[in-house]
Amino acid sequence: MSVDSHTLEVVLTIATVVLSLFAVLTSAILILQERKQKRIDYFMSVQQFLHDESLSDCRAKIREGSVPITVSQMEVRRVCSSFDFAGTIVRNRAIDQKLFFEYWGFTLMLIKKRLDPIADEPGGENVRFCDIYREFWWLMKEAQRRVKWPPRKSRLR
Repeated sequence: MSVDSHTLEVVLTIATVVLSLFAVLTSAILILQERKQKRIDYFMSVQQFLHDESLSDCRAKIREGSVPITVSQMEVRRVCSSFDFAGTIVRNRAIDQKLFFEYWGFTLMLIKKRLDPIADEPGGENVRFCDIYREFWWLMKEAQRRVKWPPRKSRLR
């Protein structure tokens, strides 16, 4: 049984195409996995930034009402600024949005409740406070859209 050269050529061409398609598919899967891993790594970097002790203290003071809620209050500006930075990253999908809002959603809702009254106050010449930190206000609106409020009672007893 002999195989003519034309048939062999066709078989080799088909094999080459199949192997090439397999290589492209494998590369695409690896790229998607790498991208997902990078988004998780970036999420962890944002987590570390937002969990800085001084930022955490500022958030607690705002939530607990132990500082005046004014546009000139340092703790208010630190929280707005830190979440404004995070908002830029989240909005541009450099990190997993669902994961971010699962973790920070309730905190954002609590802070929103406290900071909403100063959103339209002047933050500078011809600009409102919420315009200075627009990514932060976007984050809070997204949290409001994504998070069920008020929170359910904990299952832990």
